[in-house]
Amino acid sequence: MILSEYDEELHLKDTYHCGYEDGRSEGESLFASLTAKLIGDSRLDDLTNALKDEEFRRCLYREYGIKKE
Repeated sequence: MILSEYDEELHLKDTYHCGYEDGRSEGESLFASLTAKLIGDSRLDDLTNALKDEEFRRCLYREYGIKKE
């Protein structure tokens, strides 16, 4: 690529999009793991609360060792 062809705005948008997708995928994976563990432990009320309360969800991630803060 020739330097005059470089589009910084396009590069930043592409970089942001890739990072966003990676983060989204990781978040989905973490929540899927948490969901499986809560269902396995018959903690459906906690699963419902985790859907609504981000801080409670973080506590559950720590409890199950799924996510480190």
